[in-house]
Amino acid sequence: MCNFYESLDFSKKENHIFDETENFIVIPSVGALVSGWLMVVPKKEFLSSLEYPDGIHQEYHYILNKTLSNIYKQYGTWTVFENGSVKHASIGCGVNYAHTHVLPLKFDLIKVVDKNLDNYSTIFKTNKPFIYIKNMISEKFYFVEDKESQFIRKLIARELHIEKEYDYSTYPFYINIDSTISALSHSFL
Repeated sequence: MCNFYESLDFSKKENHIFDETENFIVIPSVGALVSGWLMVVPKKEFLSSLEYPDGIHQEYHYILNKTLSNIYKQYGTWTVFENGSVKHASIGCGVNYAHTHVLPLKFDLIKVVDKNLDNYSTIFKTNKPFIYIKNMISEKFYFVEDKESQFIRKLIARELHIEKEYDYSTYPFYINIDSTISALSHSFL
């Protein structure tokens, strides 16, 4: 696994740092299907937030909650999701490195996933890839077998009626990154 954080070029707008703590940064998501799509990224290598040690976990919740508050103030809603990876799993979004997506969706992503995910368990299983989703009303863990890369992004793109534009490497949506920077830069002061 490479250190995703260390590979970021902070001179690029898509790596604009909105917030930073000792162990985390908040940056826009390349391929943001909506304005306001951010990621909470650890500076150290982890496959998922479930691997964070206690002290780092507290810091993670602090920066995540601060990010949620800022998204809510600007957009009136928020959704969180994580594609929790394990070694050799393809469930992630294409980056096998812990990162949590925070975005303002106007639909219930949990309901969308429930309709489109066939084989999953909600019983906690170690060493099993997972999808975690939380919105302003509820939260849910899905423990799954390997799922196609960018599965959640595909579902979001379908709900937004831009189904073919889900892939962040092909459709970086710089216009949404620009909009996010413009809308949120002063929120994190």
